[in-house]
Amino acid sequence: MSFQQVPAGAWRRFMCAGYEGLVLFAVVIFFGYAFSAITRFEGHVPQNAGLRLAFQIYLIAVVGMYFGWFWSRGRRTLAMKTLGVRLTDRAGATVSPARAIVRYAAALICIAVPVGLAQAIGVAGLLLLPVPFGLALVLRSRDTLYDLVAGTRLIIDDPRPPARHPIEPPTKKSAQAATQSTK
Repeated sequence: MSFQQVPAGAWRRFMCAGYEGLVLFAVVIFFGYAFSAITRFEGHVPQNAGLRLAFQIYLIAVVGMYFGWFWSRGRRTLAMKTLGVRLTDRAGATVSPARAIVRYAAALICIAVPVGLAQAIGVAGLLLLPVPFGLALVLRSRDTLYDLVAGTRLIIDDPRPPARHPIEPPTKKSAQAATQSTK
């Protein structure tokens, strides 16, 4: 594409993450119910420790496949389409499935480390949670830590020129082009 790649700002990223959370809630509920219906998993019961771990790995894999599919080869999630953003690599090309999975794994680690620290040392560990995302506020490229690790960029996807106001009269060039196309 020949348009300039403008990085998505922190606000657009935040809104996209919130929207994505709503969509993922439905995805996780659907696939979680399917898992529990097939395996008769009843939740946090001491006898089901192995099944609980399998359930967690299953949900991480489902969400990974969701993002791996939508982030790769130019596809976009519903939130990305709605908010007009696209994921590219550093050169502006579409992201490969492997790079999309690396981005997902890096984002998962950026969330899992503070949550794990919070479980080990207390709520103070959660203070590290905004650090990977806070980079989008200070870096000129507006990249998060997982974007830097994966070599990706979240850009504003609006390659169309601004539309002419419907009441505005056509310009001389557009009138000439219209008459030439009818000849």
